[in-house]
Amino acid sequence: MSYRPGNFSIESCWRNMVARRSPWSWLLLPLLWLLCVPWWLVVCASHHIYRLGMKNSRKAVLPVVSVGNISVGGTGKTTTCMYLARELGESGVVAGIVLRGYRRRSRGALLVSDGRNILVTAEQAGDEAWLLAKQLPECPVAVAKRREAAVELIAEETEAQIVLLDDGFQYYRMARDVDLVLLDAYTPPGSDCLFPAGLLREPYLHLSRASDIWITHSDIASEQQLAHMQKITRRYAPGASVVITSHALDRLTTWDGEPVGIELLSERPVIAVAGIGNPEAFFSLVAKLAKQSVSGLAFPDHHDYRSADWDTIAASAAPCEHAVIVTTPKDAVKMPDPPARLDVYVMHPRLDVQAGHAAVEELLQRICTLARSAAGSAKEVWQ
Repeated sequence: MSYRPGNFSIESCWRNMVARRSPWSWLLLPLLWLLCVPWWLVVCASHHIYRLGMKNSRKAVLPVVSVGNISVGGTGKTTTCMYLARELGESGVVAGIVLRGYRRRSRGALLVSDGRNILVTAEQAGDEAWLLAKQLPECPVAVAKRREAAVELIAEETEAQIVLLDDGFQYYRMARDVDLVLLDAYTPPGSDCLFPAGLLREPYLHLSRASDIWITHSDIASEQQLAHMQKITRRYAPGASVVITSHALDRLTTWDGEPVGIELLSERPVIAVAGIGNPEAFFSLVAKLAKQSVSGLAFPDHHDYRSADWDTIAASAAPCEHAVIVTTPKDAVKMPDPPARLDVYVMHPRLDVQAGHAAVEELLQRICTLARSAAGSAKEVWQ
């Protein structure tokens, strides 16, 4: 599988360097390791300020389930939130979802969806929040830099009984009832160092805060990568329940949302386009489903697409006769409509549990108990 950046960016250069794909890696990595020191000091200071009780995490008005990670994006938080929200919905529990709303064009706490209607545009909500609201029409979604304000908004304006906090492991200001941490089995070898010399936001030692750990992308990781991540989990989070998951195809659609058969990808050359935290994982999933090598075109995470980007994509597809373009739902939300000359499809992923089904059921039961207990307490207050 070949892949290249859609345009020049510091992020793509940095990712190539920490994954040892750049010829300049060994020259510049010592500088990045030196820069780890101030990052480590900030991370450890934040951790110990709350651990030692110098500051206290505030209890939210609804039970909070954090879905987070300790790496820089790409572990599958959005897909996991969708999985949990749907599973809880089938058990009769309404889950709201709270995010920061990265790179949104709005301020303050904002209700994106009330569980019935989407109330704002994708630009106002941010790509991830709007995608969640679109994919989960019965789940309230809110965004705010101060996530406790978003929780209050959901509690006041919707029927949510519990909140899924997307990317909340480092958000110490708010107490969580469950700390679910995602570890990406598809982490490039040698990149599990502290930022900026690697992909880790905080050291593996901090996994001790996790109540549950789900290892993602097990289907595209090598046996050695998966075994390494399991070893990390046993060493640093021996008390956490562990689940092994993979990303599978939920459906493939045209740009207009019409479902099509996956066999399409085996019949024509494929160009995979992604501007997400871990584009290589998406490219590998596309290649696995297409049963052929694909060309990957990576844009920066949360890239704001413009019409000119279609020219870049078209140039990448030009050498391949009758090529199809495949992108992610998160990218499609921000892309302008493609030109008629391009055949563009959207691949919608879903989370599949490969091992640890009992741990998943136990977690869902735990969350349901929290939601119903909180609802009962609220009812007593009103009476």
